[in-house]
Amino acid sequence: MKANIDLSKENYLIDENIDLRIKGLRAYERIKVVSESYDDFNRLWQASGVYYSDSKGHVNLNTEMSLGYSCKINNPNSLLWSMKLADKNTSYPPIFMKMNTQPVSINLKLFIEEKLIDQKNLTLNYIGPEIEEVYVDNKFFGKYFVNKEKKSMPAVLVVGGSSGGLFWTEQMAVLLSNKGYATLALNYFDHQIENLPNEL
Repeated sequence: MKANIDLSKENYLIDENIDLRIKGLRAYERIKVVSESYDDFNRLWQASGVYYSDSKGHVNLNTEMSLGYSCKINNPNSLLWSMKLADKNTSYPPIFMKMNTQPVSINLKLFIEEKLIDQKNLTLNYIGPEIEEVYVDNKFFGKYFVNKEKKSMPAVLVVGGSSGGLFWTEQMAVLLSNKGYATLALNYFDHQIENLPNEL
């Protein structure tokens, strides 16, 4: 069997633990796994971890601790949240710039002796399949997220800070909605919307 990246599924919620394993290796073989993604400013982010296979030629990233590089704990999600900006020469802050709730695409790569052996794409979704997203523009502006299958649930109002618009607030709102809340991300100033103030 050829060495390969084994994902139990290719679509996850963005705060869900991914199930990631490497199979088809030689016993006690050294490998490197690299994760890559682009933010909304088209900047490349990367993380990597080094592992050794067991006697059966398997690596279970759910339980195995990385031996080096940016990932150093036994959690496959560390390949996501330990990503760093590849190009430090940027005028924007070194944070993953995500401006909306569109899915995030992750490319996973398997290297043996610095040779690319396999790669798989992973999609991280903000909006769960049972969540309805409604844009509100009547008297006030925002985005409303609600579970279509529930009739009654607690409500949360999500208000942003000095950046304005729905920058990050809609992401926080939908994450809470996935957990059983009806949420409204409120847009109370935005230079891109004519009927809202341009600043605080």
